[in-house]
Amino acid sequence: DSLQLFYLLKNNYWNNIDFTDDAIVRTPVFHNRLERFFSNTISQHPDTIIKEMDKLIAQVDKSSELFKYIVWFLTFHYETSQIMGHDAVFVDMIDKYYKTNMTFWLSEAQRQKIIERSDKLKPILIGKTAPNMALMDTTLKDYIPLHAIQSPYTILLFWDPNCGHCKKEIQKLNELYEQHKFEYGVSIYSVCTDTSLTKWKKSIYEKNIQNWINVNATRSALGHYQELYDVLSTPMIYLLDEKKTIIAKKIGAESSFDFIKMQIVRKKEDEQ
Repeated sequence: DSLQLFYLLKNNYWNNIDFTDDAIVRTPVFHNRLERFFSNTISQHPDTIIKEMDKLIAQVDKSSELFKYIVWFLTFHYETSQIMGHDAVFVDMIDKYYKTNMTFWLSEAQRQKIIERSDKLKPILIGKTAPNMALMDTTLKDYIPLHAIQSPYTILLFWDPNCGHCKKEIQKLNELYEQHKFEYGVSIYSVCTDTSLTKWKKSIYEKNIQNWINVNATRSALGHYQELYDVLSTPMIYLLDEKKTIIAKKIGAESSFDFIKMQIVRKKEDEQ
């Protein structure tokens, strides 16, 4: 029974580790075991990770070097993780250990910097309602709110006309959009981050994306896109459902439609 073997491994993984001995943080053995447990042994779902993280830290003296090492490792590991949804683990770490003044090794300035990063990510975690924006359309007269879009699914795209990778992703996204827009009920809220209105309008026609909801990020009546959505590079895609709940983020064009297809299949199964 492979499942039984898995639980046997997981439940006995930390046997023979002395959590009262700070000396183990100076050996590669503990670090390798810690990394292997959280990267390969347990499910990579945030809820599972948080549960196992809490169980581990509960065994450690909160004033010890071992506590410091575990908290540091898990904070860095999940802040820099490339797996979608792992930022929820990072935010949970900050709420439990940094905001409660348990990180005794950090200065107040360092602690506040990490907290600010967490607070920026918290509103855009998967399962949260996407922050609303009201950005100017190509007429330069009207502001279109993101939450005003009435579609089963909304692809929120941030792009730059000067970005070579954006060109490839937009082309693929447009192909998939034309194939499935009516079948899946998809709208694309296309946010150009370039300040040149001339270059923006020219790119819309060159890329043949006039059927998208094209808005310019630099003309906003409600919030700034970089602060709201942590846009540090382009292209960047968020996938929203009909209630504007974030169901996927920082994914590629093909993955966007794969997620929509999975959502549709799941809803049909729930209805049966």
